[in-house]
Amino acid sequence: MLKYIYLCAYIEIIRKYSDAKLVLRAHNSEHEIWDRVIRNEKNPIKSSYLSYLNKKLKRFERSVINKVDLLLPISAKDMSNFMELGYKGIAHVMPIGIKSSNSEQLESNYKDHISFGFIGSLDWVPNQEGLTWFMEKIWKPFVKVNPTFTFNI
Repeated sequence: MLKYIYLCAYIEIIRKYSDAKLVLRAHNSEHEIWDRVIRNEKNPIKSSYLSYLNKKLKRFERSVINKVDLLLPISAKDMSNFMELGYKGIAHVMPIGIKSSNSEQLESNYKDHISFGFIGSLDWVPNQEGLTWFMEKIWKPFVKVNPTFTFNI
């Protein structure tokens, strides 16, 4: 399984030594994330350079997307983005999440203390921006009303 689009650079090598089916578990459409980063960039020189790199990234995504045997994006939006890039193979939206058939047990875990968490790489600009937005717009007002809740990063 290829977890990121960047690993698609190794498809030819993998195919040379293996006849395994290749599945791309696409956590997102990378060029779309960088489009947002570019829109938020205030430095015009940096914005121009990021735009140049992002065009190359989009070309790369387009060139490798049909080399996988199965595409598993995490959202319908990502599926749509890959289709717009020209993906023609087998695909299925497979959201991230856990379903529990034992909700009673889950409820008992939360009676004493409720905490929230963020698990992600903080060297990734979109994660930094998302966490900053969440802390300012969501967490600060929420914790004023719910002071016993905690948030772990």
